[in-house]
Amino acid sequence: MTKSDKTDPSLQSDDAPDEVARLSALYRYQILDTVEEEAFDRIPRIIKSALNAPMAAIALIDEDRRWFKAVAGGNRGELPRQHSFCNHTIQRREPTVVSDTHCDERFQDNLLVVNAPHIRAYLGVPLETPDGYRIGSVCCVDKEPRNFTEDEVRLVKDLSSIVMEQLELRKLALFDPLTSVRSRRGFRSEAEIQLALARRNTLPFSLLMLDVDHFKRINDGHGHKVGDEVLTGICERLSTAFGERDIIGRMGGEEFAIALPNTHLDAALKLADMTRLAVAAAPIQTSCGAISVNISVGATSTEEESFDLDDLLDQADKALYQAKSEGRNRVSAFQKKAA
Repeated sequence: MTKSDKTDPSLQSDDAPDEVARLSALYRYQILDTVEEEAFDRIPRIIKSALNAPMAAIALIDEDRRWFKAVAGGNRGELPRQHSFCNHTIQRREPTVVSDTHCDERFQDNLLVVNAPHIRAYLGVPLETPDGYRIGSVCCVDKEPRNFTEDEVRLVKDLSSIVMEQLELRKLALFDPLTSVRSRRGFRSEAEIQLALARRNTLPFSLLMLDVDHFKRINDGHGHKVGDEVLTGICERLSTAFGERDIIGRMGGEEFAIALPNTHLDAALKLADMTRLAVAAAPIQTSCGAISVNISVGATSTEEESFDLDDLLDQADKALYQAKSEGRNRVSAFQKKAA
């Protein structure tokens, strides 16, 4: 489907959500182009076996492509969105059931019908997020015409609900529930992807490690609830200070990492210092009043000739230790020891 086709009324149901918002909902799950995961892989296997069909899959509909998260009886990969049966499935909330593609004007000229794999029957159930956006489908296809039974449709609907539950659980694991920034796992996952892109395209990549100075005093003096409010306030300021492409993660306690794709070290140091000054300039409002907070930051970049995430984290951590040992409330850059 071309971008103009996406607004074609003939392809939209009355309750079809805004495409930009739908894509935003899809991207929140950070599921596209991820590796195989058994929690998802088992679903198509169950459908393929229970319905005695040649293929079943979990499909996600991106802006211009259909991508399989999991498939049984076929290959994982992507297809132009315009050729995807599942693109029709997400246009409505009810399952899409096609008994014979040769008798259905929506699909009889589809490349997947005319050419291999020569689809003749299709059952697709939309994957709908809790806020009502349909981001993909759980589907089953056959190479022979068939009438899918009510029990078969119900089974695929039940399994589509399980897929959404798994997506929600996976999303929770990727984000810190207190601060809403990425968890350690979520940070590493996204930073590894961006670092690989930087390596492939010979682009700069910088990394910061940030620590809240004397945070234990806040917890001891005001309680952990207020400490949590301070961390939330810090993250709100970090989200304002850094761009959408930058990756903020809570690595544990009061320690945070920030990955800066396509950013040289000198620019990263300036951003870090501007953020440090902004945090120090205005106390954070909490339930027990305003609390002044300072941060220390360590910085490094791939200009140190390492594209390994663990190496960069270790370098930034050493720079952070230097900043704290020199009096805190400052930014330090990693310096490689002379050979």
